[in-house]
Amino acid sequence: MVKNFFPIPNLQTNRRYLPVMVLLLWGWLPCWGNGTALAQSRQGTMTYPTGMMVDGVTATLGENLSINGKTHFAPWLSWQQSGQTRIAIADVSAEQVLGLRLLTNPDPHRQPVEWFGRRDLPVLYTDHQRYIDITEVLKEFAWTFSQDSGGKGVITKPVAEIHGVDFLDRGDGYRRLVLALDAPTSFQLSNNGKEAILMVDGAIAASPNVDSLSNEGKQPVMPMAKGVTLLNQNRFQFSVQPNDQVSIYTLDRSHEIMVDIGPNVLGQRTISWDNGLQWQQQLLTPNAPEPVALNIVKIPNQPDRFQLEPRLNHLNHQTVLNTFRGTDAIAGINAGFFNRDRQLGLGAMKTDGQWRSGPILHRGVVGWNDQLNLTMDNLYFQEQVNGLPVSLLNTAYVQSGMARYDPLWGATYTPLLDYEVIAVVDQGQVMATIATDPTNKPAIPIPINGYVLAIRGDERGSLAQQFPVGTTVNLAPYQDGLDAYPNVIGAGPLLVNNNRIVVNAEAEGFSPGFVRQKASRSAIGVNEQGEILLVAAHGRVSLDRMAQIMVELGAVNALNLDGGSSTGLYLGGQLIDRSPVTGARVNNAIGLFPAKPSQRN
Repeated sequence: MVKNFFPIPNLQTNRRYLPVMVLLLWGWLPCWGNGTALAQSRQGTMTYPTGMMVDGVTATLGENLSINGKTHFAPWLSWQQSGQTRIAIADVSAEQVLGLRLLTNPDPHRQPVEWFGRRDLPVLYTDHQRYIDITEVLKEFAWTFSQDSGGKGVITKPVAEIHGVDFLDRGDGYRRLVLALDAPTSFQLSNNGKEAILMVDGAIAASPNVDSLSNEGKQPVMPMAKGVTLLNQNRFQFSVQPNDQVSIYTLDRSHEIMVDIGPNVLGQRTISWDNGLQWQQQLLTPNAPEPVALNIVKIPNQPDRFQLEPRLNHLNHQTVLNTFRGTDAIAGINAGFFNRDRQLGLGAMKTDGQWRSGPILHRGVVGWNDQLNLTMDNLYFQEQVNGLPVSLLNTAYVQSGMARYDPLWGATYTPLLDYEVIAVVDQGQVMATIATDPTNKPAIPIPINGYVLAIRGDERGSLAQQFPVGTTVNLAPYQDGLDAYPNVIGAGPLLVNNNRIVVNAEAEGFSPGFVRQKASRSAIGVNEQGEILLVAAHGRVSLDRMAQIMVELGAVNALNLDGGSSTGLYLGGQLIDRSPVTGARVNNAIGLFPAKPSQRN
């Protein structure tokens, strides 16, 4: 093993960064075939049916892949061609499960990858998924693919051996873990923000060179020095700091796996999907004390190909990953805020022209229509019942006055404050009034053809007197001014409006602590070309900095979404901005789906 430790950012000084130089020559390498389109009808929940066609040949789709007995979620596609079984893996899963490093691709039907050598692989598409054909690579590695009786894809491969391990610490936050193997293998990396675990599909050699499996021969194999622990024969754990990024790649002839850890080890790349969709990865201010790692999904304005849909996890919160996995979502991002104690939504949600919950506190919202036109603005909510204001609809946010809860909230309403007066309205008439207190907070059924009014604050007694049993109630519904936008999700604050940074979190009712906070952030924006930007920013990012980032990305309008542990960007079956173990459950999200057949040309 090479024991010298060169500065990590200087890629030209170390032979282990040979792939970077190879990238300069990648245009000379031969191609292995042309991309293939795979037609698939849209479904609400994917079942991966057989009978798909690739170039007129029947193909099979699956979502679980076993590698030497260990099962992973990794959508796959197989078909017969010239007497040979061909196999393609969803591109993000190929990176996260097998270890392929996806490189910038100018052609969406070709995908250059670095995986124990530089390769340029053909790509196939379904309506919502992009697959990389890895047939020739598996053949080169002497790996085989089959399908078991339960429909699971099975990759069987020779067991690789780990012959050497180096962990090198430069002393200023940059570290490098290097594994030397006797053959190519697959590997997976997880990172919970405190420790990262690298699992290599191989095992420590039976008679290893002891010096190479310790730090300069001074420490035993388990634990290793400098914060690395060998958990078992193929699992390595190492510490990471809050601002650390982790970059993993492989070398060819030496069959090495390298992991770089530090504040600015991620590179930049643009992965082009079909129809102009892009996944971009950027590192901003890499030499600053607080660099920002960006993942961006750029969506072209093609309503005949794509549509946005709100997703509401109102009574059963899910992570961003579980919100979209198992559906035909192409991409998705977390959206609005919610009360973490009660697990109930706080902001606006409008679907198919119907308000499921109303805006609060003049906070920012994003609205869109089937033509993928977006609008962003600040909204107040106000209805009237018998001429009296109702300031809240189906929300966990509470304030003095009246709030309305209809069947879209759920089957029942349980008082959110200790003291409320509830008026039950069915078919326009007050059927009951209930005064609640800390010892009496029942779950009150919400009439199917009505709603309940929750009356709160010091004036609840005088307001409740306006709604005795038998009173006829006239509801003047909320006029939002967004009739052209049937879908709306609220979050905030508004970041950019008409090319101007307009951040004013205080005016939108956010707390001083929220205003000062630096955290990971999510945002949605639109540029002058009408392209939609779904952005996840990881690092210590202030609201003002997030607004600047959106402007730098070309957004003319942008809205901040829920952030911190809620930040999550989904693409092709996986999270692309963080390890799934670190993602929190969310109340709602925005998903990108294939256009319905009626919308297509």
